[in-house]
Amino acid sequence: MLTTDHFILTCFDHGYKVRVSTLYHVLVGKRTGSVLVYAFFYHQMRYFGLLPNLNRDVYDDVLARLVANEFLLQDEATVQLTLKGQRELTRLRALPTENICSHRYLKIDDEFLDLLLFATQVISHLAYVEKDYTPIEVRVDKQRFIRSWLQSQTSDRYVLAEAFYQEWFSLLTKLPIEEATYWTKRLSGHEKIGRTSHQLLTESTTDAFAVFLCEKNYQHHLLSVLEQDIVHLPMMRSLRKGLTHHPYNQSMLETVKVIKEKGTLEAVQTIRRLKYSTVVDHLIEWAIYDEHYQTWFSLAPQTVAKLKVYEKQHPMIRDWRFKDVQAVLPEIEFYEMRLFQINEIRAEVRR
Repeated sequence: MLTTDHFILTCFDHGYKVRVSTLYHVLVGKRTGSVLVYAFFYHQMRYFGLLPNLNRDVYDDVLARLVANEFLLQDEATVQLTLKGQRELTRLRALPTENICSHRYLKIDDEFLDLLLFATQVISHLAYVEKDYTPIEVRVDKQRFIRSWLQSQTSDRYVLAEAFYQEWFSLLTKLPIEEATYWTKRLSGHEKIGRTSHQLLTESTTDAFAVFLCEKNYQHHLLSVLEQDIVHLPMMRSLRKGLTHHPYNQSMLETVKVIKEKGTLEAVQTIRRLKYSTVVDHLIEWAIYDEHYQTWFSLAPQTVAKLKVYEKQHPMIRDWRFKDVQAVLPEIEFYEMRLFQINEIRAEVRR
């Protein structure tokens, strides 16, 4: 089986009957409320925006092959994993995707790793007082960024180099040997030219998509370790904070800020002059991203109680339609239903 086919098949391993087109929109990173909710409901958020250039015809061809092989069952606009498909996934070797978290590291993974490797090269040559070398980063804005970042660090080049070396050592010891070896071979500096990701990963496979997945898996694991270690990696973390790109919708972040300050959606609507539906979309999006959002915005206990009763009568919570909920509970608002679903599915995963 082609790696692309294998990957798409794994995206249906949740077993639910779902719309054919929505997974495509998840993979290319279409940031709409319905797409984000789908990705969260069916545990595909980590693949959000992973394949921004995926051609729709290519996606449809993959689905057609999977349906033809009876790994998926297609019924008009919906598709579902079959028992044969489940067995095929069990038989196949797992793809290197366990650390991929595209919705968190979208747009920053390549940029940060390029800067980290370039900073390593510059610091290494600084330690040896070497100015005559070919930089691995040729973009002027990135060179300027590293120059500015270095000015915020200690002026003692030897202390700087030793501290950065210790951070790399600390980081690498937290990674599996295979990943630590990969990153070590990527490093350039004094009397050392690092190898490219393509050079290293094509030693074990010539499958371009498998190489891509492996690279993203390594990148996102490193970024995850960096996020979690707030003690031993201060220089690397400061480099990360300086990035201009972030994966979140800036307008959504502004909405969240106002909700935290004012406490109501109506206040956001007035202050930011947004449609109420847009404010609701922003709230739902952040609830998907932030599992701790209830510390500053939570549903009223009576609302939760009513929806709990409705859930007992309609346990397939992913299939709820707002018009059906409103027919029974006309006082419930759309965002209340969505937040309740998000909370319940999040709790389901934890169990």
